[in-house]
Amino acid sequence: MGSIRKIDFNDLEEIYKLEKVIFSNCWSDQIIKNQIKHPKGINLLVNNKGQILGYLFARDYIDFIEIERIGVEQSQRRNYIAEKLIKELETITSLKGIKRIVLEVRVDNYSAIKLYKKHGFKDDSIRKNYYEEDGQDAVLMSKRLD
Repeated sequence: MGSIRKIDFNDLEEIYKLEKVIFSNCWSDQIIKNQIKHPKGINLLVNNKGQILGYLFARDYIDFIEIERIGVEQSQRRNYIAEKLIKELETITSLKGIKRIVLEVRVDNYSAIKLYKKHGFKDDSIRKNYYEEDGQDAVLMSKRLD
């Protein structure tokens, strides 16, 4: 299934290629670059024999961690890549002494919502018209780590 490591600038090109395939509202290479260099960024990937199978971008906001993005290569979905990344983020969060992880997800992204609920995330609220490109709502979710 591959190993987890921190993302570095050598991964930028491959992550950007994946980003364009995975997301209709893909991040630009500049946004990805800014996330990688951000001092509070937590950026992880799953690598198998030099191929990036999935990645996670999160940010440390002192009293909580926010998941900004999880992307998994299409052929690797349902292979527990996202789960592996979430568990690693939970470990990092706990080691920092932080007790909460938050995220927002498109209300129509049923598979992501199911994944997050499976891992103990709870619905907090709805952000109406959150996504600019189509006015879709976002579900705000969080998980307490105790």
